[in-house]
Amino acid sequence: MLPTRMFLLWISLLFFCITMQNVLCKLTVDATSTSSLSNPTVVIVGSGIGGTSCAYYLKKMVPNASAIILETDSRIGGRVYDVKIDGEVFVIGVYSWAGYHQYVRELVNEMGLDRTDRDFDGEPNFVSPFTFTAWNGTHLIDTREIATAHEESMDILENGTVDFYVRMEDNYALRGYETFSEMEEFLSYGALGQWPTLESRQYYTDGGVHLELQDLAMEPLQKLINSQGMEGHVFSMYTSLSMEMGRGRVVGGNLKLIDALAEATSADVFLNSTVTTVERLSDGFNVVYQRENEQREMYADYVVIAAPLEATDINFQNFDPPVSQPSRNWYASYVYVVAAEGYNKEYFTNDPGRDVPGFVVGTPGESSGLVFITSKNVADLIYYTVTTTRNFTVDIEDMFINPSIRFEHHWKFGHPVLEPQSAGGASYQDVVLSPGLYNIGVMNDVMSQMEGSVIAARNAALLIKQESLSVSCAISFIQIVPAIIIIIFTSMWIFIIDI
Repeated sequence: MLPTRMFLLWISLLFFCITMQNVLCKLTVDATSTSSLSNPTVVIVGSGIGGTSCAYYLKKMVPNASAIILETDSRIGGRVYDVKIDGEVFVIGVYSWAGYHQYVRELVNEMGLDRTDRDFDGEPNFVSPFTFTAWNGTHLIDTREIATAHEESMDILENGTVDFYVRMEDNYALRGYETFSEMEEFLSYGALGQWPTLESRQYYTDGGVHLELQDLAMEPLQKLINSQGMEGHVFSMYTSLSMEMGRGRVVGGNLKLIDALAEATSADVFLNSTVTTVERLSDGFNVVYQRENEQREMYADYVVIAAPLEATDINFQNFDPPVSQPSRNWYASYVYVVAAEGYNKEYFTNDPGRDVPGFVVGTPGESSGLVFITSKNVADLIYYTVTTTRNFTVDIEDMFINPSIRFEHHWKFGHPVLEPQSAGGASYQDVVLSPGLYNIGVMNDVMSQMEGSVIAARNAALLIKQESLSVSCAISFIQIVPAIIIIIFTSMWIFIIDI
């Protein structure tokens, strides 16, 4: 009996050592690690909400990681852009988020910033987004009147939008800290996968939504949120229909969130730095970029592309298989801040008694190009923020009385054309372009919003944490192999001697 007991004792000791090693390995990665391979260098291309939130999540999830952000522009923020003109803050880029956008709200809270929305208590209630005036190039249309005239269609939209909202909340809850390596995997949480494959026009027509409501209210709403119309996929339309359900923003402008994230990350941020090449090495990447008219290089263990791939135009070298992604079409975005004495009403309507409101949304179509106009009174002038999909400089002279353009900005890549995706995800870009190379911009395929970028950024940080964990565990396991061999060898001899 004694030899058997000794043998079982040593076997138990062996398994105890292995188990403790796994526990210690996880604790090592979650806290700090002395291994150089557990201290990765991560290069992030782009300093918008995706890039800055990725750096922030990395600091939380992989404390030993060194994040470096390379930004081609002379400012941080990407499509989140606020400017101060004559003492007033004007929103140039992303304006707000919806109530189910959990991660943006969490980031705002963690940065200690004030936000305008409130958390829902209980089940979400549908809030009609049709509270604006649409302009079709010749007439002004009150979308509230259109919605009132089609109560049955509005009931259909309400039921569908609440269902979408609940499924998005399910997506967050089911996904938790799980990673996803392709868009189909992300969409499987909450059963969201059907909507990006369906065209809005066909879907809502088949569902019984009146064409007048689609043309005069839903199309301009989709233009306001995503720069397109009913040809977009259903997922994008539901993101538009749900925007008023808990809509919020950072008090003082959403750019405050970007600034706070960049400061909280302690990441090195290099502006005016355009990445031209990412080269695969045997143990990482060589990142080549242009800065101050000089070509520079840096090593990276991981690379995160936090901008549309089409905008970066990066040359990926020495990858097998090559990095080749579906190319998406994009709507351009032009933004103007105009000081004027008022609207030229004849430009918008033939009705001399009709006032042009302070918020006007254009309808899709090449004849217009107008996305929306907002206004605010400053002293004796009215300041208009005009967002369009084409150059509107000449039109502005006709739209306003004595206008003066105080600011203008152009994004070549404003919103992607959100056409229905192929079933099975064949037309999506990849989340993982190659091992260690991650694509945050892939989320634009389904939701071109701040939250979409943050979802992808958080996922990239989780993937890097996961990879760092496996590397650290592998190293630690190798370090204890001699001890395991000694235990096995000793166990065998004790067993033989006892016999």
